[in-house]
Amino acid sequence: MPHDVDLGHSLGTLLRELLQGPAQDAAYMLNRGDRGLLASLDALSGEMASLRPGGPSSVAAHVDHLRYGLNRWAAAENPWGARGLSRAPDRTAPPELKSA
Repeated sequence: MPHDVDLGHSLGTLLRELLQGPAQDAAYMLNRGDRGLLASLDALSGEMASLRPGGPSSVAAHVDHLRYGLNRWAAAENPWGARGLSRAPDRTAPPELKSA
């Protein structure tokens, strides 16, 4: 079990860094001084997050996708199911999500 504890601690550290920015004394995934995802999103207005400059998806769409996957992961589900990382549309999605 010690490896499970080490892995859990390491994943927690990495997730905290991604969300809140790196600690003062160490940065593993982000650069020192980076704000992290939550502070970066706080700096965007809803209008800015909804823009799609030159691409098919907005920041808001990416955040919603991340929220969906993290919620499924937190519920001990596989966010991608049997489809793997397929880019095929989910034809089983409720109609209100298909049009979003």
